[in-house]
Parts: sequence; structure tokens; C-alpha cells
Amino acid sequence: LRLIDSGSGLTTLTEHRQDFPYTGAIAGTRVTRNDTGQTVRSTSAEFSLLPISSPGVYLAVRDSRTQTRHSGGRASFRLKKSFTHDRFGNVVMITDSGDTRAGDPVIYTCTRYSNDKTAWRMGYPIGHKISANAKSCSNFQSWSQKYDASWSKQGYDSRQNITSSAGYLAQGDSPGWISETFEH
Repeated sequence: LRLIDSGSGLTTLTEHRQDFPYTGAIAGTRVTRNDTGQTVRSTSAEFSLLPISSPGVYLAVRDSRTQTRHSGGRASFRLKKSFTHDRFGNVVMITDSGDTRAGDPVIYTCTRYSNDKTAWRMGYPIGHKISANAKSCSNFQSWSQKYDASWSKQGYDSRQNITSSAGYLAQGDSPGWISETFEH
């Protein structure tokens, strides 16, 4: 798919995968200058198959996305994110490597989900954490003053309406949860 924007002077080429079972997934994009044809930025993605439910049934999931910025036709920096999925295809961890050539710190974003196969209610987020450490990120039982940056959680009723939301406040004399409740 090619989008030519005469106002900005840029052309965006989006490439979609044609091979089964990834058909339609965005394989990558490339933005070029209309006047010189030089690449301004590009993205690429890698995919894999996640076995789910019964044997022979798979879900196509994105494993990583790389964004590259270009200057003068050459790559000036590259940002990479990798994705880890649970057995239902929910993204449970995003590893943001930043520009590894520049020594950017790695940031982890983790999400914990409620997955009820019996009621077909999968993918409801019940916890979210951002951390500088993968192990601490996936630990939804405790806060690490050294690594963790943000921690929140949500609660639901039997119909999956959100009933509570809370954020952990780690600063001050008495760290703890600040919460709010919702009635439906």
C-alpha cells in the first residue's frame, strides 16, 4: 500500500504479509522523501505461531518491532521492542530495548490478565507494571523500590465490568495503594 502525501513531501509504503497464516499482518513500512527518494524512517516486524487450545490450532503473534530513523539516507538510530505472549495470545511483557547502540536502558512493561476459558472471557487486564528489571516486572506480589516505576491493578464484576482501579504510590512516608471503585 503506497500513500503519497504531497503536503509533507513524503511517501509511505506499507508492506503486508501474504503468506498464510500471517496474511494481512504488517511486515514493515518505509517512509521516503518524494524529492530525493531517501528513506526517512522504516519499521519491520517479526511474527511467530503460538499453539493454542487443541493440537494444530495456532495464533499468529508479533514477536518484535524495530523502528529505524534515517538521516542523510543512513540509519541514525534504531529502536526495538520485543513481545512475550501468554497461551491466549495476550502480550504479557514488552521489552523496550531503546537504541542499544547508544546504550539506552531496557524498560519492561508487564500486564497480567484474567483468562476464563469456561466463560470465554479472556484478555481482561488485572495488573500493569513498568520496571527496569524483567523479574521484578512480572512479580505482581511486591514492589521493588530499586527497579519498578509504575504499578496498577483493576478489578471486575461477574459481567467483566470494571469495579476498581488502583495505583501504587511508592513515594512519601507511607507507600501504598490509591484506589477508586466504580458502581454499575
